[in-house]
Order: sequence, then structure tokens, then C-alpha cells
Amino acid sequence: MNLEKVFKNLIIILLALIVLATISMFYQSDAIKDFNENATYGIFDRMGELGLLLGFLIEVIISVFYFISLYLLYKFKPFGKKLFVYVFIISTIIGFFTGALASNAFGQSLSMLLVALDGAIITFLYFTPIKEKFD
Repeated sequence: MNLEKVFKNLIIILLALIVLATISMFYQSDAIKDFNENATYGIFDRMGELGLLLGFLIEVIISVFYFISLYLLYKFKPFGKKLFVYVFIISTIIGFFTGALASNAFGQSLSMLLVALDGAIITFLYFTPIKEKFD
């Protein structure tokens, strides 16, 4: 099978799962919604209103860079490889500072699939012949 086609299909599946995960957030049980409304937002919550605004701004910026990196990866642009890895690392580090949130089993499964696909993309980028397309 053509590795380029598999790589591009991984990116398309990842985007579809992101859309599905976003939609699934709106269909959670009342207990999960109540928990999330009362949950703290980690370090951002401790800084008050400014912290919550800062956390939201960081999340939006990271999301924009994430989608840009996926587009660049799809087009085999060298900068996309670097950007994807940087966004992955930064979002992982920021995840340590955010608070707890609840989700249903479907949302949790989608989250695990998203992380697995991110890992698969990184594996493709560094350990398969696809890496030569980015030179």
C-alpha cells in the first residue's frame, strides 16, 4: 500500500475524529455537565478572570497552529513536521497544568484515539520513508 496515501488518510481520519469529539461534547449527561461546570481549571483558575481568559487564548492559539500543522503535513511541507511536533509537545505540557474534566465513555475513547493517531503521525514522520518527503 502506498505510504503517502495511508499518511494522508490518517490526517483525514484525525480531522473527522476531532469533529466527532467536538460534537460529542454537546451530548453529555447532566451529571457530567454539572461536574465540569463546578470543576476548576488548574493553574488558570487560580489566576482569576485573567487566567481563564489566558487559558482560553492559549487553547485557541494552539488549536489554530495544530490545524495549520495538519494542513502542512497533508501537503508535505517541511515546516509542518516541525510545527506538528512543537504543538504536540506544548499541548502536552499545558495539559499538566489544567484541571480535571469529566467525559463519557464515548468522549474518552475518542480522546484516546486522537492521541494514538497523533503518535502514529509522529511515527510516520520520523520512522518511515515518509520522512524523506519533508526534506
